[in-house]
Amino acid sequence: MWLINYRNAPKQVVYAVKLVWLGLLLDLPLSYFHSIRINGVFSFSVDYIYITLLAIAVFVSINILDGKNWARFAQLTLALISWALNIYDFNEFLQQGMPEQMINVTDMLCDIPILYFLFTRPGKDWFKKNL
Repeated sequence: MWLINYRNAPKQVVYAVKLVWLGLLLDLPLSYFHSIRINGVFSFSVDYIYITLLAIAVFVSINILDGKNWARFAQLTLALISWALNIYDFNEFLQQGMPEQMINVTDMLCDIPILYFLFTRPGKDWFKKNL
């Protein structure tokens, strides 16, 4: 149960999950800005994509707290996909407004300590213990 493991998990793993949740909160305004820029108005079709990604990220973060080793690699994959899409769509990044760019960069920078906490000790040992 992830609530019980929340108390037993190393601080680094808990910090990583909190940063994941912070990144999810930062994605809310990004979803809004993206929808406005693409459609001129807020669109629920973009929301369905965001809700799907939100559900996946919440599922992964809960499993990180449970000590599931696959979950930290799923987080690594999500971070790499995010970075790749931002690099691939760099022209779109340049068309964004300053607030959107700042949120986007902050969101990407959150991934660095998340991965550090999950793949270095003592966070790494949390996943070995629960194999």
